[in-house]
Amino acid sequence: MNKEEGSMKKEIKKKIVKFTDLEAWQEAHRLVLAIYELTKKFPREEIFGLSNQMRRAGVSITSNIAEGFGRNSLKEKIKFYLMAQGSLTELQNQLLIAKDVGYISKQKFEETLAQTVKVHKIINGLIKKSKSFLPTSPSSFFQLPNSKGIIISYVLVFGVIFLIMLAGLLGFILTQLRISNQKIAWHEAFNIAEAGLEYYKWCLNNNVQNCSTTKSYYDASGKEIGKFEIQFESNQSCGKLISQKVVSVGYTSKFPNLKRKISAFYAKESVAKYSYILNSNIWVGADHVIKGPYHSNGGIRFDGTNYSTVSSAQSSWVCTSSFGCGPKGVGYGLGLCPPECQIINFQCVCPGVFSTTKNSNRDLFLYPVPQFDFAGITVDLAQVKKTTKDYGMGLYFGPSGAFGYHVVVNGDYINVKKVTQVRIIDDLCTVVNDKIICQGDPCTSECSRCLWGKCIVEEPVIKSETDLGNFQIPSDCGAIFFEDNLWIGNENQTSTIKGKITIVSANLTGTSQKTNVWFQGSIEYASSSQVDGLTIISQNNLLIGLYSPNITNLKGIFIAQNGFFGRNYYPCSKYSPYCIRDQLTITGSIVSSGRVGTQWTNQGGQIISGYLNRETYVDPNLLYNPPIFTPFLSSEFKIVGWEEL
Repeated sequence: MNKEEGSMKKEIKKKIVKFTDLEAWQEAHRLVLAIYELTKKFPREEIFGLSNQMRRAGVSITSNIAEGFGRNSLKEKIKFYLMAQGSLTELQNQLLIAKDVGYISKQKFEETLAQTVKVHKIINGLIKKSKSFLPTSPSSFFQLPNSKGIIISYVLVFGVIFLIMLAGLLGFILTQLRISNQKIAWHEAFNIAEAGLEYYKWCLNNNVQNCSTTKSYYDASGKEIGKFEIQFESNQSCGKLISQKVVSVGYTSKFPNLKRKISAFYAKESVAKYSYILNSNIWVGADHVIKGPYHSNGGIRFDGTNYSTVSSAQSSWVCTSSFGCGPKGVGYGLGLCPPECQIINFQCVCPGVFSTTKNSNRDLFLYPVPQFDFAGITVDLAQVKKTTKDYGMGLYFGPSGAFGYHVVVNGDYINVKKVTQVRIIDDLCTVVNDKIICQGDPCTSECSRCLWGKCIVEEPVIKSETDLGNFQIPSDCGAIFFEDNLWIGNENQTSTIKGKITIVSANLTGTSQKTNVWFQGSIEYASSSQVDGLTIISQNNLLIGLYSPNITNLKGIFIAQNGFFGRNYYPCSKYSPYCIRDQLTITGSIVSSGRVGTQWTNQGGQIISGYLNRETYVDPNLLYNPPIFTPFLSSEFKIVGWEEL
């Protein structure tokens, strides 16, 4: 006797009075609970996707076992047990997908898959046992007596019974036929409503201005079988569509009163899907905790803690001294090539993504992956200027005629000051592309200013300013364009964002000078990112200034189009205690053309400038409903959520 037959006999022998007594249901129920626990940790965008599909498949297994148990007919029992097997196979496929896209670890995948195999074997035994009770050959139900009179009596009695049953059967068939037709119409109405949603998505992605709100639906032969009606509600800013809610009602021509109504949310994925999108090599420090997908077109040394995928477009890259590597030998330390890499032609060549600490989840490292088209996800700054200046939407501030503007956002209003004088601080280090440039270095093309063959690295800080007043931010267009450098906030004054706004700093006057943005204070939301949101776009660098809070919180999407996001190196010999700050928390996304950096260490690994502790959290509420002019990852609208009403 094999294990499955023994388990089956044991189940048959013990008293089974309800479906929960079945071992098949019990093991399947354990599987469903495991699936619910697994999918809790899936990304929020999978709530209506893979998470929902896996949960539905798991519930379908136990539901079909329970319904099969409740059936009287052996054939129907077997039918539902087979349907449970089908749902189980579907769940196994979905588990494979979840593993391959990095939502579950290899260990969790193998544990859950083992439970599905166990359930499969038990259900298979249940099906075999049920089939064993089916009759294998026809049997006689009656033995007719030899008496002719009795035979005639039987014929008459059964004839009358047959006619009565036939009449009842015909009535039942007609009733069931109508019910069946209604059920078919009910399902067809849903398909028609879905077709309405797909039709409207086609209108959106093909820029059809006058999309029909009522349209006939035809079968393959060209026969009209019903109609769908569409209602929509648009979310717009500055006259541009951000997202759209659509309700589609479907019904058939035969049963127009049987209507199905589906509501769907259409949107495009923004850069808020990622915590970081970078265009150069990067080194993530051991203190940095990142919760959200991280991507760079360059190589990544990831020594921090990751809770999502870390992806690079490179299969390998040369890790230089700027990233803590060197070709002097294998090991960890100054000038050494980490064991995760190898020395080739006197260079330390490393995998696209690698780590030298135990902090990182290496199972979520992906490389190489397709490059991000960085030019494709940058913002058309001229379009923002045209919208604010020429079309009169949002707010526009032209060249200051001085050093730039200093702003603080307070809910619906933005206070604007003109910076009339600045004080220069020097002896700094900064980042140009993926290179570190310090004052006193030999003059190269990366140096913005040189003196006597040496690099000059300096930064302006506000010395005096003139108040220009408080300006109300238009609720229908939250775009604000400054055609000059920009300082945001103060060390002791937090900017509070209400609604969805976008602040842009760029010089489009025809000169080659690109503008920078400096953060001087924290940025918070008045309510939450479900209703509030911020995007800041700098033509060049987005920098956290010297006089920033000891605990800095930044909420929003921050884009350094041609420069980098970070904080310059400030020597503590001149700028203590501001040179080292305690905590930086970013809730949102960073898009940076150059290497990011908010912490500086010496050759011994000691922090000598920047933030001691750093955390970055992706904000899923900005993924499909970002502020105006936030870059999108795709030009096409898609259905990101739906429900039947």
